[in-house]
Amino acid sequence: MNTAFTVGLGVLLAGGLLGPVAQRSSNPWRIREWALALVIVACPILIYAAITSDVSTILKVLLVATMTGLLAVCAWTLQRISQRE
Repeated sequence: MNTAFTVGLGVLLAGGLLGPVAQRSSNPWRIREWALALVIVACPILIYAAITSDVSTILKVLLVATMTGLLAVCAWTLQRISQRE
């Protein structure tokens, strides 16, 4: 695994861990926005890591497709949150 993959997974994990923290907050949507922003930052890093890694093509395609889908869902969710406020 290369450094970009490790950094991307770390940022993705940090974004994922903010979800349970948001439940205890007085303003949970603000923390969820930060979590989504971290995931949006992590996705391109992981896509870059997948493209530059030396794993099989099938694994590269699966990781890039998964991260692209996750990126689209996060962007859509942030758009819905911003329209609500």
